[in-house]
Amino acid sequence: MEWDCSSHGQAYQMWEQAMFADGGSKCRQLTESSGEPLLEGLIVGTDDTKLSIAEAESFEQSKTEYQRNYLRRWREAGLDALITPVQPWVSFKPKVWAQSKQYLGYTAHWNFCNFAALTIPVTSAMAESPSLERVMSSWQDYKPRNESDQFNWENFDPQLIAGMPIGIQIIGGHYGEEKAVAVAKAVEAAFGREGTNASPC
Repeated sequence: MEWDCSSHGQAYQMWEQAMFADGGSKCRQLTESSGEPLLEGLIVGTDDTKLSIAEAESFEQSKTEYQRNYLRRWREAGLDALITPVQPWVSFKPKVWAQSKQYLGYTAHWNFCNFAALTIPVTSAMAESPSLERVMSSWQDYKPRNESDQFNWENFDPQLIAGMPIGIQIIGGHYGEEKAVAVAKAVEAAFGREGTNASPC
């Protein structure tokens, strides 16, 4: 079945707000005490993103309301699990990812909802194949949708990622860890593999 993800954009904005709520004070405190600089590409808030006590209380109410509504919709749909992408790329050269504004919503949404999620590899990227040739021929005319998509499009290199694992994400719902693992095992069995290489998100 298809799942309506139209609210995920709103949730992603709220997740970013939650990530930046302290204005980056915790990260600065940790780096100052360790003497180490912040790593390039880390998601860190600024003074402009810091929430006041009143703003934080209002935000928590909005977050709780979203979580409740999403959980209600999940339960009413009778879902066992969802299978989704993990991220919109396979791999980059070292530190290249830090130069982009990558979309993290494939995993951030479930973190925000407090849902169980895990990932498993299902195949590997290939440097050459008939299907890849078809993709590459249409890829040249592709029109990126945003800055992150543009970055991925410009940096796509089949030779670089050849052999890298391509994974899927399995969402088990609230307190759905065991269900997610069970679905992961079923997927692995469908691919003719024993055991699971699942990783929690």
